Amino acid sequence: MRLEWLALAAVAVCASCVSLDGCVAPAPVGGAVAELRGRDGEPAEIVGEPEGERVRALRGYCASPRSARGAERVAASYSGALRGQGSAPSLRGRVALVTVLVDTQKRSWTRVRRARLATSASQSRALLLREARRYGVDDLSIDLVTLDATRAEVTLPELDTDAYDRFAPETVSALDREVRRAAAEALGATLDEIATSFRTQGYHSVAFVAAFPFELRARDFAMSESSFWDRDAEVAFVFAGTATGPLSYTLAHESLHLFGAEDLYTLATFDPADRRDVMQVPCATAGASVVAGTTAWAIGWRDRPPARAYPIAK
Repeated sequence: MRLEWLALAAVAVCASCVSLDGCVAPAPVGGAVAELRGRDGEPAEIVGEPEGERVRALRGYCASPRSARGAERVAASYSGALRGQGSAPSLRGRVALVTVLVDTQKRSWTRVRRARLATSASQSRALLLREARRYGVDDLSIDLVTLDATRAEVTLPELDTDAYDRFAPETVSALDREVRRAAAEALGATLDEIATSFRTQGYHSVAFVAAFPFELRARDFAMSESSFWDRDAEVAFVFAGTATGPLSYTLAHESLHLFGAEDLYTLATFDPADRRDVMQVPCATAGASVVAGTTAWAIGWRDRPPARAYPIAK
């Protein structure tokens, strides 16, 4: 078995590393952090953010209970079924966020695209660490790792979507199989083996993001541990052709699925406390989003779920 990925990881792993070319400092996060507590002991929202025109517009957009994907609001309760599962059981302790770069026959990663992804990953990491501090989580460290699997091309299936821009289940399964095959071929180890190796080095959670060098109308998605029974490594799939701001949001949103969070925009009952949650609606940038109480509970930052207008299964 080839273990070239181990050498790559040795170069890439550090507290703020976002590419194989070296480490860069996380992007600064503007705004003061409110010290007051909200209802049920929940941290108050961030105050003092830069109020650009787009951020102001997004505030109204995110505050609307049916502004995005309202027709999908059919879930009666928040299940919490993803908590504590797979290679990324919670967002606590020492965490590895591993981006796996994959190429296709028609599109490949350029230096510009890699730099954009690196910046977005750093901004996403900054969001997670900022929000962890608001909840008094002081044991979290996040290492960003990039593994280059572009030597083995991914053969894409037909990428047809439904009315909500979602892939069919068979398309999701085909993409998952292709990415895992290409990663194993290029890196000399399966994603499950790589996850196990990280854990033997002291990592509590290992989450993978398969990054494609183009944008689609279709949604990004995540394959959590509950999506399959014979695999441990949890993988999110991101089509990284968007601008840096929206991509930073997408990386945070899809990564949090792997750590136990579920979408909030599918709940039949909207709770205003969730209006800026990163799992609620696409608020375009990581800086405009927060981790509210339900998501914080799902990823291990709270012992108890918060009070909400919808039921939360424990």
